[in-house]
Formats: sequence, structure tokens, C-alpha cells
Amino acid sequence: MPVRKDRHGMPDSLKRPVNGREAALQALLQIWQEGAYTAIALNRTLRRAGLEELDRRFATELVNGAVKAKGTLDFVLGRMTDRPVRKLEPVIYCILHLGLYQIFYMDRIPDAAACNESVNLAKKFSHKGTDKFVNGVLRGTLRQKELLWEKIRNDAAARLSPPLAGRALAQTVWRRRSKRVVPLEQ
Repeated sequence: MPVRKDRHGMPDSLKRPVNGREAALQALLQIWQEGAYTAIALNRTLRRAGLEELDRRFATELVNGAVKAKGTLDFVLGRMTDRPVRKLEPVIYCILHLGLYQIFYMDRIPDAAACNESVNLAKKFSHKGTDKFVNGVLRGTLRQKELLWEKIRNDAAARLSPPLAGRALAQTVWRRRSKRVVPLEQ
């Protein structure tokens, strides 16, 4: 049975999130699919969800972190899937980003829990079989986590997620226009 979606392509089951991960998924879909501002999408989602404070904070960290680390997470996804990253179903793309963010950046979340909860999101919000894809990508990432971290450290493009890349580009342009050396802040 296909997943029912509203006019924005959002699954009907995403209307009212029941936990922090679902709220984060809904906010990321609004941000990356509809071009919503991060703070606005997150506030709208959290207001509609009526979650406990702990879940609200968790969702906020997931969304802000996944948005900031998008370039790095895309780099990892590109290494771990045989499909082009941009061709992934939007819901699966967001679920994978949430799972990868938890694996790489949130030490207090056990890696197995990040994988399991991401698979549960895929089962609930996507079509049959995507849960196995999500599980394969995240478990494969766990097996190669140290190697992937090394590649991220050595690859400048992977370290420069969009906000940092934009800042570095702006500073380069400023240096060229001003004809003086302006140090890049780290």
C-alpha cells in the first residue's frame, strides 16, 4: 500500500509528531524540500507537536546539527550509497541525515539506538523496503566510522559544510576586493 501524502509531498502520518525524532524529520523536510528557514520550520513543528521539553530540545539539536553538518553528512552518504544522494527519496534523505548526525556528532546517543530509531522512522514514513536500505547504510557507516572520520579530516570539501564554505568564499572575495590580507577565522 503506497504512503499517502499531502499536497507538499509530506506523508499524512507526519502531521503531528509524537517524539523528538519525528519532529526533527518533519522540520528537515520543510527546510530541505520547501526551502523554509530553519528556525521557522522548527518552531512551527514544535508548536504543533506539543512535546515535552526534553523532546523539544532533542529535536532542536537534531535539526540544527543536521543543517549545519549537511555537507559532511552528504559526503558520508555519497561514500555509503551506490545511488546519487540527490536521487534519494526526500523522507529517506532526511532520515539518513538524522541517523548519521546522531552517529557522528551525538556521543550520548548509542550508535545502535540511532540506527534502530532511523529504521523505525523509515518503516513508519516511507514505503516497504526502505527500512532495509536505511539499516544497511547506517550499519555500514558504523563499520567504517573511523575510516570515514579520517576521510572527513583529510578532505577539505567534506569539512566545509555549506555555512562554512559560504563564509570562506565571502572572506576570499573580501580579501581580493580590499587588496589586503584578512586572516580566515577558524
